[in-house]
Amino acid sequence: EFGAYVFQGTLSQGGSILFVDADATGANDGTSWENAFLDLQDALTEARNSEETKEIWVAKGTYTPSDELNPDDFYNLVSGIKYYGGFSGDESELAQRNWRSNPTVLSGFLGVDPATNDSIRSRNIVSGLNLNSETIFDGFMVSGANPLDLSTLTEKGAMYLRHTDSTVSSSPLIRNCTVEHNKGSGVWGVGFRIINSTPRIDNCAFQYNTGDGFGAAIYMVGDGDVRITNSTFSHNFTDDTGGGIFFDMDHLEVENCVFYRNHGGEYGGGAIYALLDKRLTVRNSTFIQNSVDGEQDGSAIFFDGITKIYNSIFWGNTYRFPKNNENRAISTYAGDNNLTLSHCLLQGEWPESVMYNTGNFRSNPRLVDEDSGDLRLSVYSPAINKGLNSESTLDTDIDGNTRILEGTVDVGAYEFQGVDCQNYSRMYVDLDATGLNDGSSWQNAFSSLNEALGVAKYCETVEEVWVAEGTYFTTDDEDEDIFFELRSGVSIYGGFNGTESFLDQRDWTKYESVLSGVLNDSMDNHGTISRNILVGDNLTSENVIDGLVFRRRYNGCSGGPALFLTRSDSTLYSTPVITNCTFERNYHWGGNGAAMELIDVYPTIDNCTVRGNFAEYDGGAIYVEGSYSLSITNFML
Repeated sequence: EFGAYVFQGTLSQGGSILFVDADATGANDGTSWENAFLDLQDALTEARNSEETKEIWVAKGTYTPSDELNPDDFYNLVSGIKYYGGFSGDESELAQRNWRSNPTVLSGFLGVDPATNDSIRSRNIVSGLNLNSETIFDGFMVSGANPLDLSTLTEKGAMYLRHTDSTVSSSPLIRNCTVEHNKGSGVWGVGFRIINSTPRIDNCAFQYNTGDGFGAAIYMVGDGDVRITNSTFSHNFTDDTGGGIFFDMDHLEVENCVFYRNHGGEYGGGAIYALLDKRLTVRNSTFIQNSVDGEQDGSAIFFDGITKIYNSIFWGNTYRFPKNNENRAISTYAGDNNLTLSHCLLQGEWPESVMYNTGNFRSNPRLVDEDSGDLRLSVYSPAINKGLNSESTLDTDIDGNTRILEGTVDVGAYEFQGVDCQNYSRMYVDLDATGLNDGSSWQNAFSSLNEALGVAKYCETVEEVWVAEGTYFTTDDEDEDIFFELRSGVSIYGGFNGTESFLDQRDWTKYESVLSGVLNDSMDNHGTISRNILVGDNLTSENVIDGLVFRRRYNGCSGGPALFLTRSDSTLYSTPVITNCTFERNYHWGGNGAAMELIDVYPTIDNCTVRGNFAEYDGGAIYVEGSYSLSITNFML
């Protein structure tokens, strides 16, 4: 089981469980796997007529609501029943099933019309009216519906919930389900349509649902509060509003969710569109590469009520026609006063009232593989330990892993789970390595210096990082806020050809290991450069920076110190060693010390060359503040 809710029940007796298996060969009376019903409709009929039935178990396979090519047939759920899919067909306990390996598909594809040769698809697959809180729908894939013209409240999507009875609540649990590849025209809520209901949705996936109305994946309207956790919305598309969710209910809570490559069409809200005077709360969620092409922008979220967003990532969300030429992943008609945005990773320009004093920060999230959809945090992600603990309400992340491993919650849907340290004392970095890329040897060296330093940050056994010749960029995009970070107690050595076994075998003058902050070499704008190249805090005499070239270029508008060392721990005497290094063509506009800025640090600098660096203010090469002891020898300036 995955997600926030895990049921470890056992097989009930006395007919309380009905079994469904399309391959069963027995009496087909639903009393056991051997005698299972062949059709889910038969089990629903039995449950409707029997007070004994508490659960329905459905084996893997594909089931359709009609065997007569009738697109108006659907599965009508009975309130109070627990529906479980994902069985292989021999389990005696619920905990034995593996719903991921044994997909139970409720399909809307009914067959082909023999007269026209056209595909016939259900307009609605699963429907529930006034389902109470005892109702669970767990472990099913709902796919292939073709709903038509849902502009009235009586029409339905692939899944449909509605509450009409004021004497009961309508709050079923929808868990471990996938709603995908449903397509409609003139449709509001192609994947899932919710009216006046308060379902709990956990550990579900909504993907590849397509329409031209409101809410391609989910459309919600009426009275009620909806909570969605540990769920993924990806590749949902509408020409209108709300690629992932269109929300017009009292309150929507979203936590530990991913919104990836959803499209909101002409009227905004690539991932979520929340209507006037509604309340939206988002916690620990990740919004990546969602898009809109209308004038209302809000490429991730468009809201018109009161919205609170905590501990979330917004990156790569795009638009065609931005309002006021702003790149705003979150947009509103209601104004920023109705937006609480705290401890979030943001992209683009934001008002100072949003960016400052609320823990928000602007940076590339450094995900494992954004383009392939692996949105977990990499070892050097700036989102690690940057969240607000009080606004993280779940004990696990979207993968079911423990939240808050290092005292502070991570930003986004995934909690970084650390690295396998392997007890290495030395890590290797080589751009040309072709081995395992685990840093254990020159053959298996990391190709990314950021990855090596990220591992070293979490592995206390690592004492040295050896870097082969080549040019290592702080980032592979144009994010000027990304830099290399050195942990206290770790030394970094450059100048290797990639075969050495001992430090004295290297020739750092012949084999240059260049740490570059040149991110864009365009001469039109003088290029883009990183603000810093290497940063370290509270470094000690065990930190040796040796045999490296720090190189950027003049760009006339940005920059910072190439090497930026600070001491935040006043009880520590910070005495790093900087030797055999070259600092050239570094630029710090609006600041001090283009090559080095040393704040309360007492380094030893030996045999270094510093040339062609420029700072607008003090210390064109080196700026020192608060340091009363500074040793410089064999220095060329």
